[in-house]
Amino acid sequence: LKQSGDLMGSLSSFRFEMTHEVGTTQFMPGINAEDTLGDISIPDKLYAEFSGVFGEFPFNAKLIVIDNSQYMTNPITGNWEQMDPTVSPVSFFKPQEGITAILRDVTSAEFLKSETGIYRLSGRMPATSMESLMGTVVEDGIVDVEIEIDAETMHLKMVRFMGQIMPSDQPDTVRIIT
Repeated sequence: LKQSGDLMGSLSSFRFEMTHEVGTTQFMPGINAEDTLGDISIPDKLYAEFSGVFGEFPFNAKLIVIDNSQYMTNPITGNWEQMDPTVSPVSFFKPQEGITAILRDVTSAEFLKSETGIYRLSGRMPATSMESLMGTVVEDGIVDVEIEIDAETMHLKMVRFMGQIMPSDQPDTVRIIT
């Protein structure tokens, strides 16, 4: 876990996808993402596409962050709009810190049955370990995790989070980040 965390914290770019088996992730009031995918270039570039519900309506939107400039497609019109950084849904976002914290803060780690070339582990971690990835988190929350690490490269391949991380989450929320 430490070796993978150190390696992932040193990457200069990576691609990610977040899906939900149960629940959604609230990016902004009224905007709940079900699926998100994107690319990150450290330290200050992000491209993400997400879909979910805006109030009661399904939506698709895109987000681009370059340095301090942030643009998002309006979930209703689809037009690109510049965002005020003070209301950005990713102003807290520090992916290198977040990935390292996830792997560093796992407790009660146990090996699961693994596929060839993949280490599979389970454990628990405090919800606060996700603060630099998710924003406001449940301060005293604990979530169960399942982790897959490439045995050859030590790259983190997948984390499955089971439980409430954000105050807006359902208690049985299940997120998968690959």
